[in-house]
Amino acid sequence: MSRFTCHSKTACLLGYLLMCVLPLWSAPKERPKTERDTVLYHGSYLGTDFVQDALTVMGKNGSINLTADINLRNKYLPSLEVGYAPFSMTADNGIEAGGQGYFGKIGVNLPISYFGPDAENMFFAGLHYGLGFYDYHLQNVPFQAGYWNTAYTSHFMEEHSNAHWLEVTGGMRMQISGPLFLGWTVRWKRVLKTDEGEHGTAPFIPGFGKNQTSNFTFGFCLYYRLPW
Repeated sequence: MSRFTCHSKTACLLGYLLMCVLPLWSAPKERPKTERDTVLYHGSYLGTDFVQDALTVMGKNGSINLTADINLRNKYLPSLEVGYAPFSMTADNGIEAGGQGYFGKIGVNLPISYFGPDAENMFFAGLHYGLGFYDYHLQNVPFQAGYWNTAYTSHFMEEHSNAHWLEVTGGMRMQISGPLFLGWTVRWKRVLKTDEGEHGTAPFIPGFGKNQTSNFTFGFCLYYRLPW
């Protein structure tokens, strides 16, 4: 029997994702309704984005996050996400910033196409609201020379801020074994409001990413279906 050897990690990953997506892609776009669809509760899930978890462990400005969602009538998946994110960045002008914060997100996902009586395998899209609170410091902040003094740098070690944003999401979740599920999620994020600190703005918002008007992120997620 011949054996196939994967010489590229990227090729292996793409091949695995293709095998995961094809069964769902071939699923009917509209599944006939059954008596099962009139049942209100179809299960609860806990999940985490292990890409963000890995970035945090490596000190790369990720987050530790936990997501919970409930399947109602195979039509609505209200969700709640909470997390913690430390960050450390250095700007081109030499300003060093670091800090940490907590965030929460609430919203709902809608199945676009699904397989299984409890929508075990699905494509979904959704809308979410995010809120983050964080403390940070700014070091080596430059000030130009004035008439009475020379140029100097200063440090601000106790800055506080918060931010609000919206997220438009899309993704896939599929069962791999028993209560374990894998999936991916694409997120487009748009800032609604950011409060500046007393002496400057943080370059990073926990749960959102770089402090800019909008962000786009992609993550892989691991889910566990609760036994009730």
